[in-house]
Amino acid sequence: MLHHGGIAEFGDKKAAIDEMFRIVRPGGRVVICDVGVREDGSTQLANRFLLRFQPEYAVPPPMNLLPATAQDVRLGWFFRGSWYMIEFRKP
Repeated sequence: MLHHGGIAEFGDKKAAIDEMFRIVRPGGRVVICDVGVREDGSTQLANRFLLRFQPEYAVPPPMNLLPATAQDVRLGWFFRGSWYMIEFRKP
């Protein structure tokens, strides 16, 4: 299951992630990609610009909303730290 862009706009992100997890087959993977800026201080000039003019970039990846039984959870950053990818597997 792949969700690309927009999770930050969902009113109930937890319900959306839970539904992705529910419908993926056992052993299947869920991948969520969206805009965001790293919180570890490695923000580049372009990302500071994004944060100033596009507030959705300030929404952190919803790692705390993943199902408790999710396995092989990974968070990666790409496009110079301006997009994230969360990947996890359903047992």
